[in-house]
Amino acid sequence: MSQKAVMERLKKLIALSRSSNAHEAAAALARAQQLMREHKITEDDLVLSNMGDIA
Repeated sequence: MSQKAVMERLKKLIALSRSSNAHEAAAALARAQQLMREHKITEDDLVLSNMGDIA
C-alpha cells in the first residue's frame, strides 16, 4: 500500500472513529492506530497531510 493510500485510509478511519456507534468507532480507532504504528505515521503527519485538503 502506498503512503498516499495509507493516509487516505487513515483519514476515513479517523472520520469513522467519530461514529455514534461506540463499537464501530472503537474498531475504527484501533485500526487507525495499528496502521499508524505499522507505517510509522504520527498525528502530526496526518494533520500536515490534511493541509492540502483545505486549499
